[in-house]
Amino acid sequence: MLAKWGTLHREQGRLDEARTSDEAALAMHREADHRRAEGSVLGALGSVHAEQGRTEEAQLHFTQALAIHREVGNRRGEGGTLGNLGTLHREQGRVEEARQHYELAFAIHRQLGDRRSEADVLGNLGIVHLQQGRMEEALAHIRADLALTRELGRNRRSEAILIGNLGTIELEQGRLDEALGHYERALAIARDVGHRRHEADVLGSLGDVHGRQGRGAQAQAHYEAALAILRQVADRRAEGYILGNLGELLLGQGRIAEARTALQTGEALLRDVGDPMELAKLLCVRGQAELIDHDIGLARAALAEAETLAEALDASPDAPLGRRLLELRTALA
Repeated sequence: MLAKWGTLHREQGRLDEARTSDEAALAMHREADHRRAEGSVLGALGSVHAEQGRTEEAQLHFTQALAIHREVGNRRGEGGTLGNLGTLHREQGRVEEARQHYELAFAIHRQLGDRRSEADVLGNLGIVHLQQGRMEEALAHIRADLALTRELGRNRRSEAILIGNLGTIELEQGRLDEALGHYERALAIARDVGHRRHEADVLGSLGDVHGRQGRGAQAQAHYEAALAILRQVADRRAEGYILGNLGELLLGQGRIAEARTALQTGEALLRDVGDPMELAKLLCVRGQAELIDHDIGLARAALAEAETLAEALDASPDAPLGRRLLELRTALA
């Protein structure tokens, strides 16, 4: 029962309460030597730590859960935990490791005939393709996931995430009206089902669309609404990259001091949670800010660090990070 409360709290964005419930459940299962249940709760705790940006604790809990699942022969739990590790690797910029974990998870789910979990992994593989700039593959995976999700009658929370991901592909390909439509549908579902974390993600994405369409005031309002939720649910990683996007918006409006404040806070958060992909993007924006202040040396330093991170991430020139790097290189030239 405690574990179920933990799941409910996490879905509603009450991550501190989720961690408390899961830790109590973990102690109870360890005392009773219920290894299978212990593995499940360790995985749930890993998810809470991941959402709160504590990546080392998340990886430790997922790794422990995976070992127990394999020990007791819980193939379903093994597949789910491999998927969670894939997401953790992806969010830390280890995209190839993420892909390998997702493919292992997919093979297990297919062997078990678990089509719902297959759908989850399809969507995650779509995000990996998106991060590597393979837009057609990303679109194919996410559309396949959405079709399977609707066929199986899965929860609307999953549908909201997938519709939001479709919006991101449209955004990256410059189809702003289509992106706006997807994000607005995703936001309505996220609010209807009470999924606060995804609501914040979509609000941030709507801020991106409004910013690109020249509606600066609306973009800022959406970013600030997203940040308010993210601070409530203690999602420091997402807070970091939304601050980077807000900083870029403010920079474009000539509000240099405000932009620097947002960028500095966002950079500190992304360094602390260990998100090299989003940190590299933010460094490209900071490089642009240094150029506005005519500090070529600091701009070059920001570019050099972003390029080092991108090289380790094997980022494609067609990926979002690759395009930001090109913009800063061009500005410096």
